[in-house]
Amino acid sequence: MQIYPLLYFKTVAETGNLTRAARLLMISPPALSNALKRLERDLGAPLFDRVGRNLTLNDYGKAYLPYVRRILALTEQGNDRIRQMRQEREHRLAVADMTQVFASHVISEFLEQYPFVSLRRVYVSPMESREIDLLGEFDFVIGSTNGVDRPDLQRARLRSGQTVVAVVNRHNPVAAKGDLTTAELKDLPMIAYARGMPGRKMLERIFEPLGKAPNVIYEGNSPHAMAPALERDLGVFLQPAHTARFNLPFYPDCVTVPVRDCFYEANTSLLWNPNRRQTEAAALFREFCEAFCASGGQTDET
Repeated sequence: MQIYPLLYFKTVAETGNLTRAARLLMISPPALSNALKRLERDLGAPLFDRVGRNLTLNDYGKAYLPYVRRILALTEQGNDRIRQMRQEREHRLAVADMTQVFASHVISEFLEQYPFVSLRRVYVSPMESREIDLLGEFDFVIGSTNGVDRPDLQRARLRSGQTVVAVVNRHNPVAAKGDLTTAELKDLPMIAYARGMPGRKMLERIFEPLGKAPNVIYEGNSPHAMAPALERDLGVFLQPAHTARFNLPFYPDCVTVPVRDCFYEANTSLLWNPNRRQTEAAALFREFCEAFCASGGQTDET
């Protein structure tokens, strides 16, 4: 049975007048009368005693009305719950993050501006980029365009290439230098990200003109993983200047030394699947990131 005939019955029962009820329901009196007759036919019993356009509940109608009110009240509660769930879903955001510290700054600023958003952030390795579900599980991924080989995705640049610095223990001889050249890196022991990660690709590109592979003596897959090697002064860790600034709190005994003839061309971007419907929260996050980039927010972090 449809819900509208029950609403029609309740309204007529409470007004006692077909014309007045039709006005409240915004339908014509003949349409309302026909709907009531169909309801009575379905029930197999009359619900009103009719005198002209005035209708008075009979015994069947009086017995039926409390149930109708309960059904309509439960229906409205159910509708409210669905609306609430839809609103909650619209305010959810899921981000796969390959940058760790950089994304923390963007996300924290976004949540300060939109505190009603419920955000789920999962760190993923760039080597797992093919496995990121940007249709079902995640709204976006924040990562290097060099590290995400996904032609199915659209992207918006969050920050562009930056100068490169050497992160070294303050007791390392390199720390006393005002700056370095790429030629001076040639024979130094290097601390590096694991093969296939954007940071490792950056290191390999820097060493290509030198005609030799970097002397990597320690590998890790996150800024935290580099800390033990830097604490023990095992080598030099190259990073874009903006990333080094974010990561230095992890390395309290370290300093940065600019590599003056080196520029990192990789870009950090916001990536998404155009076939996934964007929730209200996702649309807000995308607009925020685009404004962040347009306002020069990425350069403020360098």
